[in-house]
Amino acid sequence: MLSTLAEQAAAAGDQRAAMAYAGLHDQLLSMTTFGQRMLARQAAADSITPQTTREELLEKVIAASEDERLPTSLMGAR
Repeated sequence: MLSTLAEQAAAAGDQRAAMAYAGLHDQLLSMTTFGQRMLARQAAADSITPQTTREELLEKVIAASEDERLPTSLMGAR
């Protein structure tokens, strides 16, 4: 919801509000269990690039926690 508010504020030209919403969003993500899982999933997905080999992807999937496995596998499939 905060992301949507930030986007709407930016679209309306209110950069100050957009930055405030985005900052609050980032703070809350790091403070909650759900947010920490989301950040971990994003980091796992970001670590996969087009240059990642099959072997590297398999190592990442095996090393990932249960919460990270499916998103990591799906990002590798792209």
